[in-house]
Amino acid sequence: MTGLSIVQACLALAYYRALPQDLVDRVFCTDFIQRLEHEITLCYSKATYPTRVLHQVMQLNRAVCLDYPERNVPWFQQNFLESRVTAFNTPHSRFHEDVNEILHSLTTTREAVRTSHV
Repeated sequence: MTGLSIVQACLALAYYRALPQDLVDRVFCTDFIQRLEHEITLCYSKATYPTRVLHQVMQLNRAVCLDYPERNVPWFQQNFLESRVTAFNTPHSRFHEDVNEILHSLTTTREAVRTSHV
């Protein structure tokens, strides 16, 4: 069974409030996280699979932290979000700059135009 499948199964159990403590302990341990990282390095689709895995782990972490606070699982949403912002914080293309200039010329203030690609 793939790491992603295990995380998805845990997420389904968490949604039904039926996630056992031993499964939480196994999923949120260093060995399993290393297994996921290894799976990501060997994955078939470098473009989408790592993001899918990380998103599902983030969802599971959120569900366990909010629905099962007694399990004492650390909250790692902030690290994930910061890594996503860093990944998308790339220099803008010439096209992006041209569109921004046109939009700014049509508005009265520069604050009227905002873009967010995260």
